[in-house]
Amino acid sequence: LTTFSAVSVSTSPISVRYSGDHRDFHLRC
Repeated sequence: LTTFSAVSVSTSPISVRYSGDHRDFHLRC
């Protein structure tokens, strides 16, 4: 993936935050 500048994508059950080349998956209950 290309380098994104702090892009946060939030889905219905799962919130996905993309910061740089690092991918953080946060589960929202």
